Amino acid sequence: VGEAVIHVDRNDWYTYIGRPSQMFGLNIAGIATANTYFMLGTQIENLPLPPKEVREIFGDIDLRLMRDDIAAAGGGGFAAGLHFKIGFDSEDKLKPFYIAMMVGAGTDFMLRDYGDAQCVGRSGKIGIDGWYASGQAYVFLKGKVGIRVKKRNFDIVSLGLAALLQAKLPNPTWMKGQVAGNYKVMGGLVKGKFHLSFTIGDECEMINQGSEIDN
Repeated sequence: VGEAVIHVDRNDWYTYIGRPSQMFGLNIAGIATANTYFMLGTQIENLPLPPKEVREIFGDIDLRLMRDDIAAAGGGGFAAGLHFKIGFDSEDKLKPFYIAMMVGAGTDFMLRDYGDAQCVGRSGKIGIDGWYASGQAYVFLKGKVGIRVKKRNFDIVSLGLAALLQAKLPNPTWMKGQVAGNYKVMGGLVKGKFHLSFTIGDECEMINQGSEIDN
């Protein structure tokens, strides 16, 4: 199911009820899964990547939000997330046809202390006295209908849809929303895809005071 940790020493303290690299999970009859985590303390992991189903639909998704901006930030703060998937695969129950479908959604939030970090081209600490929040939310749908002939699968219709919202705030505030999809009909005889996005605000390119020598 998962792992919980409470750690205290002279330099660090933290509580993990699951974490992005090892979430608490629940599997219901192989049809639905739910995963969650909660972290609090002087050391927390970075936000997880969106699931592979979302990344596959977007293709060239920007993964920088889930990367620690500066290693010297100290890393303390709070983070939590919740992810779930529901899927169905007919396998051999509808011979010679098959149907497979999966829907999922999730969200992650982090509030981290970046100390004296600043943004390139801006003066003063980021966020509120160095505390800066980041997060993401996503939803996706994947499905296909096909026919199996002589042990080979032929997709009649397949499609994928996904939406992703990423944000960092406040001071500065930045948000990016994306919607993408793809479809194939008759094994790709007719196919198409789209990718729409919007951005609000300016993304912070962090610098950390005194880190030039380390770099």
